Amino acid sequence: MASMDIDLSIALVGLPNVGKSVIFNLLTGLKSEVSPYPISTPHPIHGVVEWIDPRMLSIASVIRPEKIFPLKLQITDGVGIMPGQNHAVGGFAENLASMRSSDVLCHVVRSFTNPLAVHIHSDFNQNRDSNIFWAELCMIDGELVQNKLTKLERIISKGSKDLDVHFENDLLRNRVFVILKNGVPLCEQVWNEKELKVFDSLTLITHKPHFIVLNYDENQSVEFGTSSKLIKSSPFPNKTVVAICGCLESDILSLQSNEQTGILSLYDGFDLASHRIIPTALNTAGRITYFTFGHLGLKQWSVPKGTTAVGAAKRLHTDFANKFVASEVVTVDTLLEAESVDHLKSQGKMRLEGRDYSISDGDILYFRFGK
Repeated sequence: MASMDIDLSIALVGLPNVGKSVIFNLLTGLKSEVSPYPISTPHPIHGVVEWIDPRMLSIASVIRPEKIFPLKLQITDGVGIMPGQNHAVGGFAENLASMRSSDVLCHVVRSFTNPLAVHIHSDFNQNRDSNIFWAELCMIDGELVQNKLTKLERIISKGSKDLDVHFENDLLRNRVFVILKNGVPLCEQVWNEKELKVFDSLTLITHKPHFIVLNYDENQSVEFGTSSKLIKSSPFPNKTVVAICGCLESDILSLQSNEQTGILSLYDGFDLASHRIIPTALNTAGRITYFTFGHLGLKQWSVPKGTTAVGAAKRLHTDFANKFVASEVVTVDTLLEAESVDHLKSQGKMRLEGRDYSISDGDILYFRFGK
């Protein structure tokens, strides 16, 4: 899970040579090695990036803060998952640890046909490759579940009547182990809060929220270059997919802005997609964004959907939950219409909400605290 300093952690995962390092470099501006050979990234590489919600720039144009504080995200370029490999070699254990501690998985699937980049098969089939990847993770999760069941069986055999022990044993033995054995990731099923806590305690990977980045060829830009076309042609119709031509986008973004415009004009309907990855990750992880402003400046926050006003205040400082009095709330559109905070307040358009108010995505909040 993300630390207090990191708002969200995203792990780039997938088979070898699918373009994870290219995507990592696009998101972070770093230079993770891009190689045509499998396991070219021997250990996970971490990068921290700041991301500014476009709405934040609109807010800043009105309130003119001295400083803005974007979200901080950790992006991890993971080791490619090789089916049937020895999981004790290289940085594999470190890679699994990064996946287990992440908030959301970004599953990179290869759709390009570069003959220089080795692939685990001679041909390309996105659904098959995706199934191979998840089957491997299901096997890894299954090993953890089997180890836990052995421990639970030992406890139960000694006469334990602990209801939680029996609940976990029944859940893992009768449902979870069977599902994983069939190669089905746990995120494909519906689970209640108590069951999800068991998965978290075991650090299972396949129940984590995930989305797909489909890394395609330059000659597929007509097929995948726009969202409307992607909806009709995506090989993953029931998944959240961001389609990106990683290498082409890397080349374009390395140019000056005026040169970028000229190159983009050569590709009918093509648009840069890397800027959609972080918003998609936030949404997939069930996060919403809210903003606060004051004498320290304008700050962007990310919290789980359903977070209350007092919970949001606690994100600012743990003591604020006890000192919380109320929150003044306004939407971005209302702020822009008022053109200034003074006009906003004089028109009475900042509504007052109590501690149990459920934060909405895009809310701008000004907290009131007692002494």
